[in-house]
Amino acid sequence: MPEVDPVFNLVGGETQTRSWNGVAKGGALISMLAEPSQTEASRRGARRERFTARPDGGQPIAISALIDKGHIRGHNRLRFPINSAKR
Repeated sequence: MPEVDPVFNLVGGETQTRSWNGVAKGGALISMLAEPSQTEASRRGARRERFTARPDGGQPIAISALIDKGHIRGHNRLRFPINSAKR
């Protein structure tokens, strides 16, 4: 798995633990569920964050503005057709 900064984990559990394998040194694991491990973050020279969202229409607008300005970029590693999502 190529390492990137940041890695967003929206699943938690074992998936969150495995997500550390994709975090670059100096990168960050960001979770919307459980707080990522400080021990693992320190071991990897990375940061950890827990992110929560509240239903606020201003947040998507602010995020869109950051994307438009190039401050946030996505990196697609793999793409799958929607009908293969169950696998």
